[in-house]
Amino acid sequence: MIPALGGALGVVPELPGSRRGSGRPKADVRAAIPGVEAFYADHNTYSNLTSAVLKASYDQGIKNVNVIRKTAVSYCIQSTVGQNTYKKGGPAADITSGAC
Repeated sequence: MIPALGGALGVVPELPGSRRGSGRPKADVRAAIPGVEAFYADHNTYSNLTSAVLKASYDQGIKNVNVIRKTAVSYCIQSTVGQNTYKKGGPAADITSGAC
């Protein structure tokens, strides 16, 4: 009876091994992209890009995103939540699963 009541209220417990939240790191990477591109627009390089600079100067709401690599013309950012990791390996790259 209680699980039915919980479902009726929209409360669904997270079960061990569930995939709930597995899209969060992808969303975190996607949310960081405007800040990364604004940094490039301001500096004409990605060379000095850091996670701290992104959060402090471009978007304090950026969460769980790390700058792994950066050069003058490219970067790789990634987010890991639990066992799920997503990355964006440069300005023209898609967001894909896996580490930089």
